Amino acid sequence: MRNSYRKKMVVIVDDDADSRDLIRDTISTPQIGFIEAATAEKAISLMDNYVVDVAVVDVFMPGRGGIWLIKEIRKRGQGIKIISISGGYGGMPSDDAVHAAEKIGADIAITKPINIKEFRKTILMLLDRRP
Repeated sequence: MRNSYRKKMVVIVDDDADSRDLIRDTISTPQIGFIEAATAEKAISLMDNYVVDVAVVDVFMPGRGGIWLIKEIRKRGQGIKIISISGGYGGMPSDDAVHAAEKIGADIAITKPINIKEFRKTILMLLDRRP
């Protein structure tokens, strides 16, 4: 059962530690808790132990990657809001990568480098609307 007084929980999934730190520092408030993972597989393992409100998912990571993770989150049907992020990879521009993630289930697509002010506004809006 959900406790309406609990901290909102955000999972940040990105293979780049600096990106995870930037995102966490951007949205850090006493009312938000964080879990972090460098791979999709690790994120799923951690998410089994928490009630997650928002997932910030990098599209390109080692292992199964962000597209698999977004599909897996949606398959579980927990109502988690998903923000896909990407700086692109190889021949795929970041716009194409995040829009592909939207097509398979991400709620919002954001390209890297992240506009910190807009990102903060977006994630706080998603956290306010989470049932």
